[in-house]
Amino acid sequence: MNDCHNEEVTVKERLIRDYPEWTLMPMLFPVVVTREGKFYVALAPDVDVASQGETIQEALSNLKEALELYLQDEDAIRPQISETPVITLVEASP
Repeated sequence: MNDCHNEEVTVKERLIRDYPEWTLMPMLFPVVVTREGKFYVALAPDVDVASQGETIQEALSNLKEALELYLQDEDAIRPQISETPVITLVEASP
């Protein structure tokens, strides 16, 4: 049966059926951690998912959970990261 006409088959279900290894592949996300008041905020800018914690480790752990929940959504955008990003600081004067 053609999946285009079967509304009961979701995109995620088709991907799992056609590419079962896809569901097992871990994804790496660049993460930016900043301090905001008494909390650390961890942001995965490629998918605009963020979380916070009282320590860096807690913020990262909470972000991992948030990313895993995000990836369960069949409409989640999965970025194609071809190489490791370079993150650095640039000083600019006003």
